[in-house]
Amino acid sequence: MDIKTEILNIADWSPHSTKNNTALEEGKTKWIVKMLDDLTIIEDNRYEFPTIDKMMNSVVNNLGRSYVHRLRPGDSIRKHNDSKIGIAPFIKQRYQYFVDIPRGVVINCEGNPKSNEVFLFNHLVDHSYYNGSNENFYMVVFDDILGN
Repeated sequence: MDIKTEILNIADWSPHSTKNNTALEEGKTKWIVKMLDDLTIIEDNRYEFPTIDKMMNSVVNNLGRSYVHRLRPGDSIRKHNDSKIGIAPFIKQRYQYFVDIPRGVVINCEGNPKSNEVFLFNHLVDHSYYNGSNENFYMVVFDDILGN
C-alpha cells in the first residue's frame, strides 16, 4: 500500500485539539503518535500506517508526535508558529509530507515544499495553509525528538 492509499483509508478523523481557538481548528486530524508534553505516548496508531511509519523512520532517529491533517476545500490553518507548544523543547526537527498538493492550495512557510517528498520544516517561524482547491489536501507532520 502507498502513503496516499493509507491516508484515503482513514475513517475516523477528529479535531486536532480539544482546545478552542487554535490554528488547526479547521480541518481534521488522525494521530499516528500522540504525546503529552512530557513525551508520554497516549495514542499509538503506527500499526494502521505501515508505509507512513516506514517513511518517517527512514528520516528520524527518535519518532515523536506524528499525525495526518486533512483540509477540505475552503479550510485553512491560521498563521502561527509552534515555539510555544509544550513539546517544543524536545523537537530536534519537524518534517512534513504533502500528498499530491492540489492546484489552489496555498502553503506559506519557510522553504519550497513539493508534493510527495519529505520536507524539513521550520516549525519555529510563522506558517499557514489555505485549501483554495476543490479537493481535500492532506499532510503528514512528524517530529524527530530528543531521547525520552
